[in-house]
Amino acid sequence: MRAVLRRAYVCSLGLLAVSGFPGPASGQAPDQFPYFATLTTDDYVRAGADVRYYPFGQVYAGDVVKVIGEKAGWARIAAVGPAFDGSFGFIKYPKTSSAHFVVNPDGKGGTTAAPTDVFAPNLDAKLDPASSWKPAVTLPATRTVVILETVTLGDELIHKVELPDDAEGWIDLKQLRAAASSEIAAWEAATPRRQVRPQSPQPQPAPPAVRTEVVPVNQGPLGRAQPNIGVAIEPEPAPTATASPIRAPQPVSPAARKRIAERRMVKIMLDDLETAYARLLAEPVESAEVEPLRLLYLDLAERQESRSISKFAQTRARQLELWAEVQQRRVEMVGVLRRAQQATQTAAEARLEIEAFDIYAAVGRLDASTIYDGKRLPRLLRIRDETGRTLGYVEPDERFEYANLLGHRVGVVGEKIDDGGLRVLLIEPRRIDVLDSGN
Repeated sequence: MRAVLRRAYVCSLGLLAVSGFPGPASGQAPDQFPYFATLTTDDYVRAGADVRYYPFGQVYAGDVVKVIGEKAGWARIAAVGPAFDGSFGFIKYPKTSSAHFVVNPDGKGGTTAAPTDVFAPNLDAKLDPASSWKPAVTLPATRTVVILETVTLGDELIHKVELPDDAEGWIDLKQLRAAASSEIAAWEAATPRRQVRPQSPQPQPAPPAVRTEVVPVNQGPLGRAQPNIGVAIEPEPAPTATASPIRAPQPVSPAARKRIAERRMVKIMLDDLETAYARLLAEPVESAEVEPLRLLYLDLAERQESRSISKFAQTRARQLELWAEVQQRRVEMVGVLRRAQQATQTAAEARLEIEAFDIYAAVGRLDASTIYDGKRLPRLLRIRDETGRTLGYVEPDERFEYANLLGHRVGVVGEKIDDGGLRVLLIEPRRIDVLDSGN
């Protein structure tokens, strides 16, 4: 079962990568993009469509931005125009890699040799490249960029580059209004197309002289005299020295392609976990599935090479650990109150409770899981006790009518399995008994 659930998890991530994100959420039809909007107040440009994504730029009231899409109350904007003058990003890759990015001899520019991420700088982390993990754009192969600065951080080479014109950011739609025609005209006048800095200036030869000959034409088609016409005759081009060959990007090896695919999968997994984390924030503290999500973040931090993503995943796991400690204290408090109430019950009820735990692998309320909802992770049903603590999970099975069991206090007869892949305790039920009326 563990292998099946693990394959289901990986497949769900693959489907997420293919399907992408949902379309505009505010009713804006796709053919109405792009449009121009004006900031009504100072705000930040974020690396994603939520306040939990870090800012990488700041805009001010009166700035005009180009909106190219909308999602969940956020505007996706192109990082072009006066508001983005001086903006930059980071290109990061291992120092030992020679097939990822080709730097010009003068060090002031470079060319991508494979699809390459330009990471948005993290303002919250004082523009630390190691903490800048969200791409502002993924450049295709053979794209040229301007390099502003190059540093070495551990085993990574980091280029600070001029932010490409096709980079994107996100702004809260509530901070925008439709731009006036005069504002749009001013934006267009102040937005020249960025030019990539050449590798090195080369003197240009003077254009060859143009020799003009006068060809007399005495008769026109109607027998009238026509004026003499000056005809420009281009001279034959003089032989020139052979130009130095341009250094072409090296072909991407299968190993490099594999590393690129692995990095993309890591980003998909991170987005998946962040979506689950956002859903968890809306749940009560006592009953939120904190521990499973914390273990998934730790698993992500251990299984990939990017230091920035590993650091972010570890930080998120630490946040969830603190949350779990608060949750445990509240659970203990609720447990004390529950035990005080249970002390008033009859000896017969207590005896039945003890017998029930002796018979069943788990006794508790059966609910749908928030994290394992069948969309990105496998669908599992959650068994929790009266304090909200998770006792285990069961996989949907056609033998049991789970629709009639949800919300009931049940006793599950079966075998407990510690699933190392999903980091959860699974119970393979042989029988499920309803122990209450569901009220």
